[in-house]
Amino acid sequence: MCCPHDRKKREVTTEAEVASLGLLVGILYDPKIHRLQECACCENLFFDISDEPRYCSLCQKPPVYALGGPLAEPEGVIS
Repeated sequence: MCCPHDRKKREVTTEAEVASLGLLVGILYDPKIHRLQECACCENLFFDISDEPRYCSLCQKPPVYALGGPLAEPEGVIS
């Protein structure tokens, strides 16, 4: 199942997965600085320096699918 932004839901669910993804883009996850958050849209974990609730970076973009209806299968958008 994907969110309206074509991101797989609940794909990143542990702190270790978040840290691993951060390393792939050159960011070292530090629990003393970063706050783990759950995106209210895709329900994936991500980290941010703020503890203010927000969507992850992919879900901040315009939706791929219209809201309110059944979601189609993902179209190959890399998460």
